[in-house]
Amino acid sequence: MLLLKNWLRRVFPWVICGIVNTLKTRRSRCIFCIAIKEMEAWLLGDIKAIIKAYPDAKIQYIKKYKQDAVCRTWEVLADAIYPQGLSNLRKRAGGSYSEIGKAKCEWADKIGRCLHLHENASPSYQYFIGELEKRIHLPPSPKAASSAKTVTSG
Repeated sequence: MLLLKNWLRRVFPWVICGIVNTLKTRRSRCIFCIAIKEMEAWLLGDIKAIIKAYPDAKIQYIKKYKQDAVCRTWEVLADAIYPQGLSNLRKRAGGSYSEIGKAKCEWADKIGRCLHLHENASPSYQYFIGELEKRIHLPPSPKAASSAKTVTSG
């Protein structure tokens, strides 16, 4: 639980402040929602947040991405926001995952701070938000409700 809370604090600081504290005070069942493929899928779901965090982002890479597709998700994000793209990041990393992991943490931190709760195009993200809202008794957003149907029926 501590690892999950630390991760969420880094990626979704605005979610943790209100939602986790509310969930702690109520007897709610646990939920497990997994980002399809990778966490970067949730980041790629909000183009406005990416542009706000990285004004020079190459949007053409993001527009080609199919939401929650099983593909090279983090690589798409790297091409869009890392200076000189994925090839430069791999070159800089020199085969070490620590440099790539460091870049991914930075992206999650910067973009995560800009995410809009109900304007994310990722169906798995909207399902996650919808499940949290159910447990804190908030009316679900229209987007979260429609994503829940998509995720559970697919």
